[in-house]
Amino acid sequence: MAFNSLEELRVARDEALSKTDFMMLADAPRPEALTDLVVAYRQELRDLPAKAEEEGLEELELPEVPNFS
Repeated sequence: MAFNSLEELRVARDEALSKTDFMMLADAPRPEALTDLVVAYRQELRDLPAKAEEEGLEELELPEVPNFS
C-alpha cells in the first residue's frame, strides 16, 4: 500500500500500534519470546515516518503483522 502523505502513513501506523497496545500492559500474560516479537514489530511501526522521509512514500508499506499466537 503506497501512502500519499506522511499524515496518511501516521494514521495507518497509529491504527496498527493501537491493535497491539494491550500486549504491552504489565499484567498481560505472554511469553518472553512473544514480548520480544511485539516490541520489535512496534519499533518497526514507530520508525516508519523517519524511513519515509529517507526513502520516500512510494514503495513504503506497513510491516507484516507477526503471528502473535
